[in-house]
Amino acid sequence: MDLTYTGSFGILKANSLSFIPVDRIRTFVDSDLDGMTSSISEYAYSEDISALSGKHYGFDLLEMAVSRRLATRNFLVLKSTPGQVLDFIQYYLSKWDIDNLKSIISSKLVGQEQTVSENFILSFRDVPMGMFGGMIPHEVYRSLINNSSLEQIIESVSSYHAGKIFLSQLENYRKHKDVSMFFSAVDSYFIKQLITLLKFFRGDEWIIRRYFNELMSARNVDIILKAKTLGLDFDSIKGNFAETSVITEDKLFQIYSSPRADLVQNIGNAFGIHIADGTEFDIDISLSLWYGIREKYLQAMASTTSSLNFLMWFLIRSEMEREMLRGIINGKRYSLDEKRIFSLTGLTK
Repeated sequence: MDLTYTGSFGILKANSLSFIPVDRIRTFVDSDLDGMTSSISEYAYSEDISALSGKHYGFDLLEMAVSRRLATRNFLVLKSTPGQVLDFIQYYLSKWDIDNLKSIISSKLVGQEQTVSENFILSFRDVPMGMFGGMIPHEVYRSLINNSSLEQIIESVSSYHAGKIFLSQLENYRKHKDVSMFFSAVDSYFIKQLITLLKFFRGDEWIIRRYFNELMSARNVDIILKAKTLGLDFDSIKGNFAETSVITEDKLFQIYSSPRADLVQNIGNAFGIHIADGTEFDIDISLSLWYGIREKYLQAMASTTSSLNFLMWFLIRSEMEREMLRGIINGKRYSLDEKRIFSLTGLTK
C-alpha cells in the first residue's frame, strides 16, 4: 500500500473540521458587523481576531482575520506535503505572490502608496489587499514597497516563482503598455506552467489537470465576454486565447456567436455546469462559471483521499471559504443588497 500521503491526509483531515459549513456562512448575509464578528469567532478565526484586534477593528479586522487564517492553512499544507509533489504545491502557492505583486504594481502605476503591516499588504486606506501565503519572504515585500517602477519590482523578485512569471511576460507590457493585458498574460502563463509541472505520480492526478484546463478555458470565455461588450470581432481576439484541451476554438466561436438570450445557457452547457437564469452582468457570468467549475471538481478531489487531490481539495476549500467571507464582509462594508452579495460570493439562498 502506498503510504506517501497518509500523514498529509491525517493532518489535513483533522484541520478540515475547522471549516465553517457553507449553510452557516449563508446565514452571515443577514448579520450586522457585531453579529458577524460574534459568529466568525465561534470558529478558528477567534485566534486570528484576537491576534489582530490590537491594531485593527470593524470590517478591516474581519477581513484581515479571514486572510490570516488562509495563510495559516496554506502553510499547514506546505509543511504536510510529501517531497515528490512539493515543487507543484510551492508553485501553486505562488499565486498569492502574483496577487500581491499585482496590488503593488497597480498602486505604483496610479501613484498611491502602500504599506506592509503584520502579514498583509495594505492599500493607501489601510484596506488589506493580500496576504503572504506564497513563497516571497516578508522582508522582501517591505523592500518592494520602496521600489519606484514596475521593472524594479519585478527585478527584485526575479529569483522567486512569481517573479519569474512576471519577468517572462514583461516584454508584453513594454510592447503594449497595457497593465490589464500584462496581468492577464501572467495569469494564463501561471496556469499553463502549473499544468506542465503536474506529473502523474499515482495516476489520479488527471482530476487536477482537468480542473486547471477548465480554468484556462474559463479565462478564454472571459475574453469573449469582454470582446462582445466592446464590439470586437472574433478574429481580432483569437491570438489572446490560452491553449487548452477542454474548450476548442470552434466551441469558443459558437459561444461568441450566441445571441445574448442564449449566451449564459451555452456557456454553462459547454462546461457541464448550471449558471442561474437571469444572470445579467459579465462579471456575474464569469464568477458563476468559476464557482461552478470549482464546485464540480472539489467533490472529485475530496473523494480521492490519499493523493495530491486531497491536498488540492484542502487548499481550494480554504480559498473558497475566504472568498465567501470576504464577499460578505465587503458587501456589508459597502452596503450592497443581498442579491448582489449572493452573486459575488457564489452562495445560493
